Parts: sequence; structure tokens; C-alpha cells
Amino acid sequence: MRRVALKALMEIERGGNSSAVLERLLRKVKKRNTPFITELVMGVLRWRNRLDYAISYFSNKRLNRIEPEVLNALRMGIYEIEKMNTPEYAAVKETVNLVRGSWRRSFVNGILRNFIREQVRYPTKDEPLMFLTYTLSTPEWKALRWLEDFVIEKSEKLALYYNSTPAIYLRVNRKKTSTESLIRLLKREGIVVDKCKNLPFCLRVLKGNPRFTSALKNGLFYVQDIASQIAGFIASEIGNTVWDCCAAPGGKSSHLAEIGFKVFSSDISLPRLRLAISNFRRLGLEIHSFVADALRPSVRRKFPLVLVDSPCSSMGIIHRAPEVKWRIVPEKLKELSVLQKRILKSVLRYGEKVLYVVCTQEPEETVNVLSDFNIEELPLPGDIKKIPFLEKEKILYTDPTEIYSDGMSYALITK
Repeated sequence: MRRVALKALMEIERGGNSSAVLERLLRKVKKRNTPFITELVMGVLRWRNRLDYAISYFSNKRLNRIEPEVLNALRMGIYEIEKMNTPEYAAVKETVNLVRGSWRRSFVNGILRNFIREQVRYPTKDEPLMFLTYTLSTPEWKALRWLEDFVIEKSEKLALYYNSTPAIYLRVNRKKTSTESLIRLLKREGIVVDKCKNLPFCLRVLKGNPRFTSALKNGLFYVQDIASQIAGFIASEIGNTVWDCCAAPGGKSSHLAEIGFKVFSSDISLPRLRLAISNFRRLGLEIHSFVADALRPSVRRKFPLVLVDSPCSSMGIIHRAPEVKWRIVPEKLKELSVLQKRILKSVLRYGEKVLYVVCTQEPEETVNVLSDFNIEELPLPGDIKKIPFLEKEKILYTDPTEIYSDGMSYALITK
């Protein structure tokens, strides 16, 4: 199990996507072992700064001088001891067995045994930046931004939320079933769910894995986070025809089709668009799908609404893809903002209004991108008005610590 986890971490470190890497490697593993491997890999990625702080605490070698395989093995061992309650002797023995060579094994064994014997003095709240950066494993630049915007208690809540395992939310496919019927069916398949507050047709999974159910196979629901579902309900207040120009894998397009919109769905990537089309078919939805580059779309009509779920840094979903927070730097945010502005200027020609949605809350990708456009108040239907959003310059932001959902941003652009 641990060897698979180490292999996954090495692939992710070389640029792999954590979800894709795990999905591929776990196919060859017994199902009973997949939760352990997943927790170990994702936990190491989420808590990397804290784990590295502990390693540095006991090591006479700088982190950048430790071989990557040895470093990742050490991270795994410390994470098991500190966060997974693995018996100490087992964590040490199994971690040592992951590395080759007597010197490497001796080095790993020494670090882990020192970690067990001595208590690491992690930074406290008396040093807010160090506390967020190392104790709570947050990139320093991001910790600085939180401290500029929030008090330390709120910053701590955000850091802890983004280091937690995200909840699984389901969107009921009202074209095929009802909320109550789906709840009963899932219960028979061993899945316990609860209704989401202030969000119709949304269920939160409390127990079980819905991805292996017949209900999923038969298209009775779509796995979709609360923040993403909110985008669909906002769009439902604007017209009845929409072009989703960055659509794959199809969550927002399918949501709008279920609501009753006439949906045109496109993406620049044919493989990703095929994934979206397979989702549409499973859900029993008729959606006009085509390949198109949002920067140079071959579209010959105009729409009441264009939905732009723009390529972004994904800093609002780092609990789902924790490797992202170690790859993104402010310079990268500026690069992405240029692309986001170009897409908005391109598609604004084809829509009376444009709904801009990104799974990030960084100012480069929100306020700065939208400063060149005319922004109007977002319409919020029904109980969604009761959701505690944050707002700045007519841009709405989810508060992950309040609704236990992704950090997403929404804005409505008009000509």
C-alpha cells in the first residue's frame, strides 16, 4: 500500500494531477486498501509544509539536499504517526522499508525515531505568518493575503478547512427522479445522505461512496459541489438559453438543462468534451455540444446568457487538489488573469450578459479581471439569498468555512 502511495506522490511531484494519478494507480489495488492510500497521499500533499518543518527540525541536511524519494517517504511516515494514528513501530518499519540503501534507511529511521521521542515546537499564533505557513501548511504568499483580509482566527479556520477532506455533494437529476426517491434508493445501496440547507435538489453524503452505485450509473444524480450548484441557480434567473463556453466536464451545463434551459455547450478540448457528452447522456439530457476555442469561437448567433467557467488557478479547490497550492505563485495568477480577460472580451460579443464563474478568490482573477467590464448585481433566487456570501464590488464569493464548500466567485457582466 505504502509503495503505491509513494509512487503516486513521486508522479504528482513531477507534475501529475492527484485525482488522475490516484484513479489510475488504485485500479490495481484491492478496494479495501484504497481509503488508506488515498488518505496518505492527499494528507501528505495537504500538510506538506508542516511535515517538512518537522523533517527540518531533526535533519542535519537541507530539504533540497534530500533525495525526493527519501523526502516523500519521510513525509508519509510522519503523517502516519501524527495524523493517521498508525502504531509508531509499524510506521517506522514500513517507511524504512520503502527506501533502498543502508545509509538512506538509517537516515529515515533516525528522523522518525527522533520525531517520536521529541515534540516538535511548531510556531504558535504569536507568530501568525509562521503559524499559518508551517503549523497549518499554507503557502506563505497565501497566508499573507489571509492575514491582510481577515483576523488570525478566520485565517486559521480557512487554513484548516482547506486541509480537510472535502464533503461530497450530489445534485438530484429532477428529470429522472425526486429528492425523496433518491434518498430512499441511496439508502438501500448503503449511502446515507442529508438535504443541503438553502439549496434545493442538493444532498450531502454522510456515509458511503456514491460513485459505485446504480443510481449514479442510471443518471439519477451528478456529483457536484455546493458552490458549483449555486452558479446554476444564479444563471437560472437570467434568460432561458445559454452558451457554456468552457463546459467540460459538463456540471453546470447539465444543471441548466435540468432546470429547463436550452443549452449550448462547448470546450476547446475534444477529449474533455467527450467526457461532458457522456455525462449528458447518462443524465438523459439533450444539450447541443461542439468543440470551440472561447478566444476564437466559430459561433454565428447571440445568446441571452454566456456562462464563462474560466480556466483559473483553482486556489478555491485546494482541498480537492492540494498539489495546486504548492504550484501556484502570484506571477502565475497574473498570467491567468490575462487569459481570463481575453476570454471575457471575446465572448461578450455573443451574449447580452456574461456570467463569470471561477473556482478561485484571488484578486488577480476576480476584481482585477473584472475592472475593465460593466458589472451588475447578481440575481439570487429563493433560499439562496440566505446563504452567507462575501461581497466586494458586486462580486459574490462563497465563504468555505460557513457553507463547507469550494471557494468560488461569481460576477455578472453586461455590455
